[in-house]
Amino acid sequence: MNIVRVLAVSAVSAAASLSLAGVASADTLEGSYTATVTGSLGTYLGAAAPVWNVSSCGPDCVKIDAQGAVLHPRGDGGWSGTYTVYAQDNGEAVVCTRSVTPALTASDLCPKPLGLAVNYQLTKNG
Repeated sequence: MNIVRVLAVSAVSAAASLSLAGVASADTLEGSYTATVTGSLGTYLGAAAPVWNVSSCGPDCVKIDAQGAVLHPRGDGGWSGTYTVYAQDNGEAVVCTRSVTPALTASDLCPKPLGLAVNYQLTKNG
C-alpha cells in the first residue's frame, strides 16, 4: 500500500513539474496583442485598446513595438524592461518600466515629470 502511495505521489509531482515547466518555457510572448487599458493614474493620452506587436530581439529578449519597450524574462514567468519617452513640455527623457505577467496583465510606470501609471489586459490576436 505504501509503495502505491509513493508511486502515485511521484507521478503527480512529475506531471505538475512538467506542466509548470511547459508554461514557463513555451510562452515566448511573441505575437500581436490588443492591450486594453484597465486603469491609469496621471494623464494617459494613448488609445484605449492599442495593438502591441511583440517580436524576438534575441535569446531571452522581446521587443514591443509600442514605445520600443525591450523586455527580458523574470524568474516568475513574467517579463519586464524599459523604454524611453520624452516630455512634451521640455523634451526631457523619461525612462519608463513595462511589466507583463504570465496572466497577460501589463503595466507601465513612468516617473516624474510624466508621473504616469497605466494598467492593461492583453488579449492575443489571431
